[in-house]
Amino acid sequence: MPAQRLFRLTSTSFRLPFCVDYKHEVMTSHGGDIPTITWPNNSWCFPANVYLLELSKRNLSRKHGGGTLAAYARNIGHLIRFCYLSQVDIAEITDSLFTRFIRNLQAERKRTDSTKLARSATSVVTIGRRSLDFLESVGRLYDLGAFVGPNGRIVAERKSQKLPPRYRGRRRRSGMDWTRSFWTHHSFPTPDPEDRRLSISSENVETLRDAVAKSSSSSFLRKRRYALLRVLETGGRRSEVAALSVDSVRRASAMTDPMLKLVTAKRRRAEEHYRFVPIARHDLAFLLEYIEVNRKRAVRLTCGVAGDDDTLLVSERTGKGLRPNTITAEIAKLAKHAGLPGRVHPHMFRHRFAQMEMAAMIEQNDSKDRGDFQRRLVDGEAMKLKLSQLLGQTNPESASIYLSDAITEYSDFPRTYDAAKFQLVITSAKSALKQLEREIGSSPLNRQSLEQIGTFLDALGSDIDRAVAKRRNIDVSKSAK
Repeated sequence: MPAQRLFRLTSTSFRLPFCVDYKHEVMTSHGGDIPTITWPNNSWCFPANVYLLELSKRNLSRKHGGGTLAAYARNIGHLIRFCYLSQVDIAEITDSLFTRFIRNLQAERKRTDSTKLARSATSVVTIGRRSLDFLESVGRLYDLGAFVGPNGRIVAERKSQKLPPRYRGRRRRSGMDWTRSFWTHHSFPTPDPEDRRLSISSENVETLRDAVAKSSSSSFLRKRRYALLRVLETGGRRSEVAALSVDSVRRASAMTDPMLKLVTAKRRRAEEHYRFVPIARHDLAFLLEYIEVNRKRAVRLTCGVAGDDDTLLVSERTGKGLRPNTITAEIAKLAKHAGLPGRVHPHMFRHRFAQMEMAAMIEQNDSKDRGDFQRRLVDGEAMKLKLSQLLGQTNPESASIYLSDAITEYSDFPRTYDAAKFQLVITSAKSALKQLEREIGSSPLNRQSLEQIGTFLDALGSDIDRAVAKRRNIDVSKSAK
């Protein structure tokens, strides 16, 4: 069993007192989903909670189980547990003790497999940097002078690094500079090479779909996993997919050109931000079937209609929306059953979406070859802007990494760009037909099944007709040129 986490989240409705007004009334602000930390014996850890309160005032994300704040609480939890087991007060940590803490993190093995390390070198550095930031806060809290620093009790140094262009958008708008600071310590290991989250191939997506029936213990779980794979192909982040609502699916089904409304994550402002992404009508037909049959029954048997939170992907046990970590775990389970090598995760679907959209933009701009497209990409920002809007990026430069990978991935460039938009629908249609074949093979047919198949095929035929019509219009316009 993994070590129990040391923090709990405040309730969603929790109010945080921040001052007393002239009428001697306490003024409060929203304090929901803030992590509160205890020692392993469940006693209150005062310095850690002061630190998290400081961080909460910076308006860091608390969405989906605590967001960024929860990640920080999880990181400093390792240091709190180390101090507890070593019987050392946090304010009494020395450089040698901190070094031992980092060495322990490096040496720890997985509980399920003692031959493998519990965490990567990059994870150790991340935990170490966050712990030093926490210890600096402890030094201020107890007025310890040079507690952390080049000449401190803990010998560490803050360094600055220039941000890559794709990270500069938010800072430019807020007037911040283009550098970030981070802690270094002589005990830190060398971080692992950057993990480039490459796209998942169409073949591997189909392999995951094949694994759904074999790995699912119930009809509901099978349908939800099919729905998850389809929604991931819209390019949403895992937290955005987790937040997708039933209402969004129903509204998209009423549109001439269906567009799903996704909550855009990674925004620090309190208000929600949304964007619209395209989805095939036959995919919507399947999602509506899942909503009306499988999801409705799961909600009725668990939380009830009154407790329905309107999220599309819900737990079979609680009827409540899935958390982002559950989505990652679901994809990992399917990949394991499918026998896919390496790590398969939801973000790979986002890369695939970006590559396919890039191919459509190549066709729209009538680029003749890869070099021509790259020149257009350097000279014009319009494609970056369009892709960043579809992906929910705050800065067009953020789309550069997706476009760079996509150019490399498309080796058969002339053939791909010329039929990209048409192939987008046809590829989806083939996947849908294969899934229909799986469904027919896994359960007996009845009148309701036949009606659902008829609705699905009508939607699929409509999608193909529209794709063919658009293909003809593009060919006619190119001939006219």
